[in-house]
Amino acid sequence: IIDYLKVTNKSITYSYDHWIKVGFALLNSFSTEKAYEYFIKFSEMDEGKFSIENCSKQWEKLVKSNTKSKRKNTIKTIFDLAREAGYIFKYEFY
Repeated sequence: IIDYLKVTNKSITYSYDHWIKVGFALLNSFSTEKAYEYFIKFSEMDEGKFSIENCSKQWEKLVKSNTKSKRKNTIKTIFDLAREAGYIFKYEFY
């Protein structure tokens, strides 16, 4: 998905709402370290808005507030946003 978005110059974190959803989805799907790595990669695609400082601060907020009520965002959230951006899955997972 990341490679596709880079090649097509698209983003799934273009809005604040999507950015937060992607962050929670990553937190709920990967280890914190791996999720942060992916969060940076997705965020970097918003060149005009991206700042490593702001991204790191937002990540800290997400980690602190990741409660069960926010667990509705999963890897499926990222799949859905990627599909909206034109990504075509070779295999459907759900």
